[in-house]
Amino acid sequence: MHIQARAVDSKQHTQGYKVSGRWMTRPNVVRLVRRGRIRGVGVRSGKQGEFIAALPDFPRLYDLPAMNTSKIRSRVFGGTRTRSRR
Repeated sequence: MHIQARAVDSKQHTQGYKVSGRWMTRPNVVRLVRRGRIRGVGVRSGKQGEFIAALPDFPRLYDLPAMNTSKIRSRVFGGTRTRSRR
């Protein structure tokens, strides 16, 4: 799995990431990174808790395409699903 884009709010704070085509919140992505399921990123500890950062020789997460959470149609960010479950 790999990170393709990041979801940001109106103040450009990262709210989540698009992992292999699916939007996920930051805590869920941290959990997957800690388990070793996402390549190119590692978990770091900071004053505000755990966060993820790109490993050397991988693109920085800040350089990923940013999409506003109000434009994302996913239940993760309060939108509706684009396809029905069957």
